[in-house]
Amino acid sequence: MKRTEFTPDGSNLGIVRLVRHASDPGLPIGLSRAGIERMVAARTIIDHAITHSLPVYGLTTGLGSQVDKRLSPEEQIDFSRTTIRGRAHAVGSPIARKIVRGAMIVRLNTLMSGASGASPGVAEMLHKCLEADLIPVVGSVGSIGASDLCLGATMGLALIGEGEMWGPDGERMDAGTLLHKAGLSPLIPGPKDGLVLASHAGFGASMAAFGFLSAYRLYHCMQGCAAVTLEAIGNNPSMIELPIMALSQHRDQRETAVQLRELLEGGQFIGGSRPGKVQDPLSIRNVAQVHGSLQMALRESRETINAELNTVTDNPVVDIGNRRAVSSGGFFSSQLLLSMETLSRALDLALVVQVSRISKLLSGRFTGLPSNLVDSQPNRSGLSPLLKIAESLLARCHRQLAPSGIWPSVGADGTEDILSNVFERAESLKKGADMAYSLSAVELLLAVQALELADRDDTAGLHVRELRDSVRSVVGRIGHERSMTRDVETLARMMADGTLSGMDSQGC
Repeated sequence: MKRTEFTPDGSNLGIVRLVRHASDPGLPIGLSRAGIERMVAARTIIDHAITHSLPVYGLTTGLGSQVDKRLSPEEQIDFSRTTIRGRAHAVGSPIARKIVRGAMIVRLNTLMSGASGASPGVAEMLHKCLEADLIPVVGSVGSIGASDLCLGATMGLALIGEGEMWGPDGERMDAGTLLHKAGLSPLIPGPKDGLVLASHAGFGASMAAFGFLSAYRLYHCMQGCAAVTLEAIGNNPSMIELPIMALSQHRDQRETAVQLRELLEGGQFIGGSRPGKVQDPLSIRNVAQVHGSLQMALRESRETINAELNTVTDNPVVDIGNRRAVSSGGFFSSQLLLSMETLSRALDLALVVQVSRISKLLSGRFTGLPSNLVDSQPNRSGLSPLLKIAESLLARCHRQLAPSGIWPSVGADGTEDILSNVFERAESLKKGADMAYSLSAVELLLAVQALELADRDDTAGLHVRELRDSVRSVVGRIGHERSMTRDVETLARMMADGTLSGMDSQGC
């Protein structure tokens, strides 16, 4: 497969492109000549402010509560290095390498606008480290979502040779040693460069992109699972018929119903060729409404994240056109927070409904099949214990997808007095979505078993049969008690990495 080169220019970064290049260090990333020229132009404005002792936050003044104190020329010399060292406090388990690499790509991209006022050497250093796959070790605790200050500074510490890095082979060691082994010299930060490396929202944006993509793929998996369940035990297709869905003014509900019909095309359920009950339980009847809400949240989040990936989140910023450096609030990612909150709540609702469908699959009263999806015998519990796994997974996902805490901040002696916690929100969304693949694995496993017990597997539509065959290629029909651990984990992994045939989530 031909490798794709991507050159960030400050406006062309998107979710799929970021995740692809952050996950695969072998994909080349270019350095924009036009972007460097913009940085050079902006740097003349920074130099002018220094020469004429103009009051510019973090350049000729102190930071935070020290904003009213002017820096002497002597203090300005090493202020960038001091800025990084004084904020490189990230703690906790390290952020995954691909997320940190993503944050580096976001920072490189936004530098290309020139508005950060950074020296071109900062962009060049980020680019060299990305090329060499030298990734700073950054603890996961250190952002309140009003810039990722301590996370960014910890990343910056490695770039100046004083932190830790992962090497291309996964070794973790002193950054200076790894840089030397790669033939690179540590960055010598100029005025403002320390603040540029520390204060930006790249980590929140990177985590949001990965969390979104996990939720997006999960949505398509849930659609596939629901389709198999509908074919196996559903009775009334009117709830996704086009004339009925046309009565809804909610675009995403209509589109979700169309997707379900495409998955069910050619089967008896959508063809209405089998007798059934007047109506199904809500967890089956309202799939289009619930999944449509999730699709709506995904659509809006995608737009917001793509905007965030190309947003300048520095303070101060350089207004090149008017040749000035001014205060900015772009680092406060409140729109990203709200889109992540909506997506988390929509996913949480879909998972609750999924567990309800799982319970119906196990109930002979609703399916007309043997309870617990095995022949009824006093000494057999069948597949009913999987409901406990589903409910335990739901409880864990609930904790991750619950609303984030926001409150007034008390930082910098009252100067930095608000926060968003967007990084924590995005991280929790990703954890919840990643975990929920196991819940979809449980539904799919049970739905396929029900499909076969109902003798509907050969009369199902092409996509449902394809999913059935994919499941049966790794999980045999369950006729006796045995551990299902490996089966659930295998299906969940195949859903998450896109290798389960019949669940296509391309086109993000």
